[in-house]
Amino acid sequence: MRSTRIYEEEYLIIIMKTQQISNWDKMVHAPFKKVVKFDLICIGIGAVIGIGVGAYFGASGLLV
Repeated sequence: MRSTRIYEEEYLIIIMKTQQISNWDKMVHAPFKKVVKFDLICIGIGAVIGIGVGAYFGASGLLV
């Protein structure tokens, strides 16, 4: 009974070694929280730029 457990552990170790994450997956796949944070920062920057452009057009009379 003891010997079968050793073989099972060795088999699991072999499986774990073959399922390692590649460098490409580490670079490309980001956690969901980081993606959402990046999106919110971009939306905030876009809103500030949009308000500035709108204020410029309103002050210069281009939107009238």
